[in-house]
Amino acid sequence: MKLMRTVILISAIAMLLFAGCTQTPTEKPAAEKPKAAITPAEPTMDDKCPICGMMPAKYPEWRAQVVLKNGERYHFDSPKDMFKFVLGLTNKNEPKQWVDKSEIAALFVTDYATKQYTDATKAYYVKGSDVQGPMGDDVVPFAKSEDAHAFASQHGGEVITYEDITPELIKSFGMKMGGMGGMEGMDMGGEGEMKM
Repeated sequence: MKLMRTVILISAIAMLLFAGCTQTPTEKPAAEKPKAAITPAEPTMDDKCPICGMMPAKYPEWRAQVVLKNGERYHFDSPKDMFKFVLGLTNKNEPKQWVDKSEIAALFVTDYATKQYTDATKAYYVKGSDVQGPMGDDVVPFAKSEDAHAFASQHGGEVITYEDITPELIKSFGMKMGGMGGMEGMDMGGEGEMKM
C-alpha cells in the first residue's frame, strides 16, 4: 500500500513537471502603452514671455514654447528668449536657473516657412541673417534643412542645428529693436527696460 502511494505520488509529480514544460503561455504580458505625444498649444493674450514680459500671441511667426513633464507650459515671443530660458540666462544674459532641465518634456519653435510649430530639438536654424525677430537678432527656425538653406541664400547667415545653440551664441545676439515701429536705435535692457 505504501509502495502504491509512493508510485502514484511520483507519477503525479512527473505529470505536473511534464505539463509545466510543455504548456504554452496563454497570455503575453501587457505591453506598456505608448505615452501620449506632447503637442504645442497656442499662447493666449494672458501669456507673457518669462524672459522679456512681451506677449507671444502678438508674434505668431516667432512664437516658441517649453512644456514641462508636469504639463506646465511657458510661452516665448522668440526662439532666442526660449533658448535663454532653457540655457539659464536672463534678459541681461546673467545666469538664472528657470527650471530643472530634467523636467523639460518638449521644446517647440515656429517654422519660419510654414508658420507651424516644430520640434525645436530637430529644427534647423539660420543665425546671422538680415531678418530680425521681435527681440532683435535671433535664430530663424525651419523644420526642413532645404528651407533653412534657401532662406540663408536669400538673407545671409549660416545654417546650424539645435546642438549648435550655446549660451555663448545666444549672448552674442544684440537686443537692437531695428524696424519695429519707430524704435530704431533703441536697445532693450533687462526685463523690458528701454535704453537710448
